[in-house]
Amino acid sequence: MRKLNRGFFVGMLLALAAFHPTGIGLAQAPPDTTQAQPATSTEPFLVRLNLQGGQATQGDRMANTEFGVDLMLSANPFQRYGIHVSTLSLDASPTKQRFLCTGYVLEMVLFQWLRAEIGTVGFIGRGEASGNNPFGVLYALGYEKRVGRMNYSITYESKTVFTKPVIAINNLGISVGVHF
Repeated sequence: MRKLNRGFFVGMLLALAAFHPTGIGLAQAPPDTTQAQPATSTEPFLVRLNLQGGQATQGDRMANTEFGVDLMLSANPFQRYGIHVSTLSLDASPTKQRFLCTGYVLEMVLFQWLRAEIGTVGFIGRGEASGNNPFGVLYALGYEKRVGRMNYSITYESKTVFTKPVIAINNLGISVGVHF
């Protein structure tokens, strides 16, 4: 059996700890009823645009770029869930593989700035990769800052695509979101 990258297991453990019902010490304290409620309780929707770039490994290393959107709904002031849709280009010479990525994501913001995300993603092959539709998982850690209705973040995201051989995609990305 092939070795999966260590980041996969670290990401899975962090996401499981963050979404455990008791929070395992990572969740924020109960809200103080004497203060006003956070804006996320009155603005439950977040639309976020993502731009990412990095490297992918499938035997050889190759560059990749990704552009997409996340449509998120707040479960409470520090947890969100939603849909991830993006287009991914793997620039392997002499060919270029392109995929449409769609899937579900769960997200938690710890300490009001640390974003942890995990999800399952389907990869729909386009162009030369047509007919190749693997699935995979994504996990991400990043810094998030909210200013009014705007949401800015810098994220390290890793995807594992279950093909033969397995593709490991590591990206550094920026995103801008708007709360509604």
